[in-house]
Amino acid sequence: MTHRLLAAAAALSLSIAAGGALAQTTLVVPEDNTGTIVLTPSGETVVRRTIIEERVVPSPWRGQVRVGSRVPADVDLYAFSDGAVDEEPGIERYRYFVSPDDKIVLVEPQTRQVVRIIDRN
Repeated sequence: MTHRLLAAAAALSLSIAAGGALAQTTLVVPEDNTGTIVLTPSGETVVRRTIIEERVVPSPWRGQVRVGSRVPADVDLYAFSDGAVDEEPGIERYRYFVSPDDKIVLVEPQTRQVVRIIDRN
């Protein structure tokens, strides 16, 4: 009986530890079928810091920016630095630009579809 309890406790603690590790490595994930991606608070911090460090200026493009809209080919998209990717695995799948109203816009580069908009501040 004692061995079963110890084995069950060990299995439970391993599954909790594994679940916590999994949650920490899944930082950028698609959110249902809306096209919006989810970032952890630390992921948003990485994105904001990247914009500051790279000194990205707002794009002159004045089109409507919303999740699901497509960004024209003449809008420059930027890749995340290796340091940002190291801190936020998965973010390398996206590109970004800063909108004229100072929003950080994450874009799926193949389709140029907006997948997330983040306040710069």
